[in-house]
Amino acid sequence: MNKLMPTYPPRNTATKKNQILNYKIFEFLSLLDVESTEEKKNKKAEEVRIAMLNLIKARITLNKSYKSDDENKNSIQLRKKLSINKTNWESYTYDDIKDYCEKNGK
Repeated sequence: MNKLMPTYPPRNTATKKNQILNYKIFEFLSLLDVESTEEKKNKKAEEVRIAMLNLIKARITLNKSYKSDDENKNSIQLRKKLSINKTNWESYTYDDIKDYCEKNGK
């Protein structure tokens, strides 16, 4: 049995991960507008963190080259920058996430 090729081209961007992040930011900001418990706010902030980390990981993976010949200075620098960003997001506090969402979500 021969395998069929997909009818759509593979993506070269993390579109779905970006959409998920934007939705999680929207949910978090919506929760801030209403009275809610700290537990709910912390849970939504953690969902934003996870969505951002997933986006960063996807961008790192998309930036990796299949051939070492295709490696260039820009892609190496971008991966290094994304790795630093990933490390930063892993240590963000609730207030850091809140500030990020308020700055980038509206």
